[in-house]
Amino acid sequence: MHAVTYGVWQHAINNIDEQLNKTMKRKYLILNKKLDKLLTKGNGTVTRNINNKDIHTQQRIINLTDIKLTKEQTQLLNLGPNYAIEMEPKKYLNDLITLRMLLDTWTQKCKTHTDT
Repeated sequence: MHAVTYGVWQHAINNIDEQLNKTMKRKYLILNKKLDKLLTKGNGTVTRNINNKDIHTQQRIINLTDIKLTKEQTQLLNLGPNYAIEMEPKKYLNDLITLRMLLDTWTQKCKTHTDT
């Protein structure tokens, strides 16, 4: 139960972080457009540095276990849920449904075979 609750909160935190990054990106685009207008009024050329780096407001990984993660593992986890190693839950659900159907069919065949 604790792992499920933690997973839900981690998903919520990641979602909030993603929304904040999108909002900040939009705000900076608007500000950069305004700055471009101001700069081009003077001499017609724009000279500024663009910083496209994502801004993270918090640490993305909180390790509550005794397991030490390597730098590569931490970097992979920092990429977020889109880069998960495991299959998505829909795939698990489809596999479970298929397995259940196969087991039901096999049970019925065994039952009819032993009844005759």
